[in-house]
Amino acid sequence: MKPKPKVVIELYQRGAELKGRVLHMDERLRGEDELAKTMNWRLLSVYEPELSFAEKALYVRGISKTEDDRPLRQNFGTPKAATEAVVAIRALLDKVNGVKPKASKKWVKVI
Repeated sequence: MKPKPKVVIELYQRGAELKGRVLHMDERLRGEDELAKTMNWRLLSVYEPELSFAEKALYVRGISKTEDDRPLRQNFGTPKAATEAVVAIRALLDKVNGVKPKASKKWVKVI
């Protein structure tokens, strides 16, 4: 039996913009601050879901449970920068979910 993923998100890329949401998160990770770091990006659980280009950070569900369904949305300026962010986010999820690189296609749905 395969272990359940700890974090699953859904992302949509349209040009330079990424939109998405957190689909699942292991409650034991809630509010634990930095969950993973790779490719100069960080995965954090602090307050509420947010995608930050300036901070190179994906914030997932945090201490504010009322904000759990808050959508992720960020304009990266260029389609290339948005695609690079998707690659980094996939690497973060691979790391936090304890899987081999590139397995995150299961954990990140990009349309």
